[in-house]
Amino acid sequence: MPGHHDDWGTLSRLFAEHPGEAVQLSDYVWALPRGYRFTIGGRSFLAFGGAPSVDFLRRIEGYSWWREELPSLADVKAAAAGGHADVLLTHDAGYALTPKASAAIKGRRGWSDTELSYADSGRVYVHWVTEAVTPLLHLHAHLDVRDSATFPRDGLPSLRVESLDCDGRPGNLVLLDLTTLRTTDLMV
Repeated sequence: MPGHHDDWGTLSRLFAEHPGEAVQLSDYVWALPRGYRFTIGGRSFLAFGGAPSVDFLRRIEGYSWWREELPSLADVKAAAAGGHADVLLTHDAGYALTPKASAAIKGRRGWSDTELSYADSGRVYVHWVTEAVTPLLHLHAHLDVRDSATFPRDGLPSLRVESLDCDGRPGNLVLLDLTTLRTTDLMV
């Protein structure tokens, strides 16, 4: 699922050529468009990729940064239209933050107010999708920390959030038990 620093120019073109479909990028890599739904082992999944790059002012538009990395309100509405999903897969975090994810956001230094504001802007879209589809489990990356937290919800089952670390570090890959929706960290 695409995040930030991905070539959204190419991804947007491929998603437009294959609307509503996963797009094969290589022999082993597929990209899931925002709002893509699928079922595995009786569990429903919703993919909602993209995230704003905090360093976007230091990048070159169309080469190392693409405006399309940030979801739109239309993306939110389309994702929400399908109703409940058991598992929400996102790149960006929402407002239900694990302790380490919250600390990562609060601990950012060296960025301008403009950069920080842009970096925070994507979380509201993930929050809206989370509120609309009421997942039992939300897995996200983007903040490069590994952590878990459970959030009670009025009239709904609790929401468990799993923050995943970045490539090359422990905690960037988990095995999901489809019966219990529990995760186990995998070491690769």
